[in-house]
Amino acid sequence: MAEFQNLLTPIQVHGPPDPGVESEHSDKNRIFKPGGMNYLLGKIGDAQIGPFYLGWLGILSLLFGFAAFEIIGFSMLASVNWDVVEFIRQLPWLSLDPPPLELDRQIKGLKRLEINIPADAAVDGTSTINVRLFK
Repeated sequence: MAEFQNLLTPIQVHGPPDPGVESEHSDKNRIFKPGGMNYLLGKIGDAQIGPFYLGWLGILSLLFGFAAFEIIGFSMLASVNWDVVEFIRQLPWLSLDPPPLELDRQIKGLKRLEINIPADAAVDGTSTINVRLFK
């Protein structure tokens, strides 16, 4: 007899692991070989983890993504004088801003365009934008 199943039923079905899509590469390059089941993931969906095949481009993208995450994180940590408590407290408001305009003027050949648009410029439907270019 069929029973009604929904998200609240505590039943998890574990069948044989799915081996994934076959590729021309060998299985030794795969991460998380098929067969890893996770109980908590099974509570919300499929319990199987893997298999994943990243290849060289996938591994490089993970490495460069991690490097970018570290650079951005350390730059934000440096903006609060390396204080971890302040970093956690101000994390939603931290940003990476460009250096001040005075520092840009010290570098020869660097051109920077800065546009300031006042908030009340477009009240009547027309607005004028003034742009200053610095050499």
